[in-house]
Amino acid sequence: MFSVTSGAAAPKSIGKGAIDYRRVGSSRLLVSKSRTPDTTADTADAIADGHSDVLNRLEGRLKISANRRAALGGQSVPNPGQSLDEYPFASSQRGGAGACVLAVPREEQAIQGGKLSQFYQTYNLKRGDPFRVEIVE
Repeated sequence: MFSVTSGAAAPKSIGKGAIDYRRVGSSRLLVSKSRTPDTTADTADAIADGHSDVLNRLEGRLKISANRRAALGGQSVPNPGQSLDEYPFASSQRGGAGACVLAVPREEQAIQGGKLSQFYQTYNLKRGDPFRVEIVE
């Protein structure tokens, strides 16, 4: 499960590509090993492989779709009942080509997408705004 944490105003980018790390802590996306074990495993593996746990919001359906196509290009079609999960998220500026991809239960993928959308709305995250992804039990 993905959760949102309360805190101060959403963090802001302080320049092209720069992140004000002092403010990132106020918007943390918590991913739960117990609620979504497969999508959380993909996230944990990606971070262990060197992908950042700090992401920046990307807006625009076309840009997000392009990131998703780049991330999933060349991947095998998943088994019935599964969906391809990618980290960094397609809705982040770091998403796209080079993302870690794993076939996960479709239900987990739906939970992840809903919680991520809720997270963006709760924190009013706009294009470029940074947030931290944290793995919890």
